[in-house]
Amino acid sequence: MRRYQYRLNDQNVSANAWATLTPLKYIETVPGETFGGTISVKALSGITAKVIHSRGYYDLYAFYCPLRLLWPQFPSFLAGREGEVSVPQTTTLLPWNFENSFLGNDGITTESNGQEIGSNSALLRRMYYMCAETFFRGHRYHVRDNPDVVEKVRDGEYDNKTGAHPVQARPSTLDESWINAVDQQDIKVDVGNDGVSISDIRRAYSLDRYEKLRDYYGHKYTDVLRGYGVKADWGILQEPECIGISNNDFRFVQSRATDSNGLGVRKGYFEGEYKLKIRKTFSPEHGIIGVFAVARADVFNVTQGGHVLTTRNLPSPTSFYDPNTWDAYAGMTAPKKIIDSGSQRGDRASLPLGEHLRKGRNEIAIPDGFGLGHLPVFVKSLTASMNTQWDYMTAICNPPDDHFEEAQTANVQLEDGTTRNQLGGYLTHFTEVRVTKRSPVKPSGKTTLQR
Repeated sequence: MRRYQYRLNDQNVSANAWATLTPLKYIETVPGETFGGTISVKALSGITAKVIHSRGYYDLYAFYCPLRLLWPQFPSFLAGREGEVSVPQTTTLLPWNFENSFLGNDGITTESNGQEIGSNSALLRRMYYMCAETFFRGHRYHVRDNPDVVEKVRDGEYDNKTGAHPVQARPSTLDESWINAVDQQDIKVDVGNDGVSISDIRRAYSLDRYEKLRDYYGHKYTDVLRGYGVKADWGILQEPECIGISNNDFRFVQSRATDSNGLGVRKGYFEGEYKLKIRKTFSPEHGIIGVFAVARADVFNVTQGGHVLTTRNLPSPTSFYDPNTWDAYAGMTAPKKIIDSGSQRGDRASLPLGEHLRKGRNEIAIPDGFGLGHLPVFVKSLTASMNTQWDYMTAICNPPDDHFEEAQTANVQLEDGTTRNQLGGYLTHFTEVRVTKRSPVKPSGKTTLQR
């Protein structure tokens, strides 16, 4: 079949909160197409109430997902007779996911009781949550609590979900590396009347170490293969394929207020222009390409406990680095009060062995009584988020609303059902698409978008 080249040159505007997965663009693909090109984004935050020196991050992601993975009945739908298979529908709107109004069947669906309601195809909704649950679910224990969440998306349980999916912080410092020690699932040897063999102990130790390494470094099959030195394609998992990543710093621009209430007060905003290169991608079947943005920042915990060296008061020399004794352990623990002084005595945080020597920390050292509002960083208490590592990792990269000046009337509902008043914490994204595709769709082709 002869293939034709098309260029997609369009612009998109979207807005959503910090530390949430934000859709920027969806592109429908048909069998035989090959895509490649660049996505350019200009991002802008609300005005901050003070100068912020906390690091900000702006990351872009692109995924390709066949419709077959979003809707298992899609092959039967194409191969079946007219009217045999129904398309999945959603009866709710999600404006920041490009679902601004009901368009399915001209926006009208009649229920069994005769009442007319609006509906749309649920494919975009499933694309959003499939990528969110596959790539941004975060910690292992959050994954194991819901091992079949991807199947739930395919089965339609997310079709009317309207919560924004939170993302976790980049694991760049020691604070993002800990795990609740009580969650560790050690492999234990059952010692009976006949005792236990050295081989059993060795086997139990190996399994225990394997489990802990999965805790720290990844739970997917591709993560295991990467540990073997093999880089495998995401297609073997039957999940969306990542076709582009761009990790960037989100630059803070300092300015001075010009209004009469705060003339000359130093403030500012986060702003940047970024590019995401989509690698050459062949679409062998009907699918969707989704482009997403994630904006995060380093947030300081105002209830931070102290430096890790303050724990070095044990009489044992092995509390310091010693390769001869450390080889016997897969991990280490530390008082959770290092991370948060609101933690209870005896609470321990588990860390990869020697992690405190590999990563630094974002720390605060100020005199007693010093006003935290004067610090030129994002600060908030994270004590309420210390129960699980998932809660902590989603809170430590999400700037507090009261650090922004511009009040917004709109609210953003989070995945857990809670609603946040943004108070200017919105981010706006202006997206320019420069994508080229070689397509099997002939020029001047005749088709119908909707009956």
